[in-house]
Amino acid sequence: MLSSMKRNLLLATLFAAFLGASAQTATPAATLEGDWAGTLAVGDAVQHVTIHLHKNAEAWTCSVDNPERGASGIPCRLTSAVNPVVWQVPIVHSTWTGTWDGDKLTGVYSEGSDTPLVLTRVVATP
Repeated sequence: MLSSMKRNLLLATLFAAFLGASAQTATPAATLEGDWAGTLAVGDAVQHVTIHLHKNAEAWTCSVDNPERGASGIPCRLTSAVNPVVWQVPIVHSTWTGTWDGDKLTGVYSEGSDTPLVLTRVVATP
């Protein structure tokens, strides 16, 4: 049987190992809901894009911001919330199709031509 001191040392070591492992492992968000931001290369210019995805009891709502175009809150339609994820922006006849992997959306934005667009989850600051 372990002495009290050895047992406490063993428990302290196991606890420290657990804390170290959990601090290094970030758990990706389990939902697509939230705000996602990325940059879109359009010729020589870069445009910042933010998409807001929210789910209520009945359906998904979706809007897009693009400050370089003076656009904020442009309605979009999420047509698939599972891989492949797809949303459309009817007013500009565009579509984004890609994959969701935790805190990253990787895909292609199509508005006349195909352009890569990677978005990462926006984390609110306190």
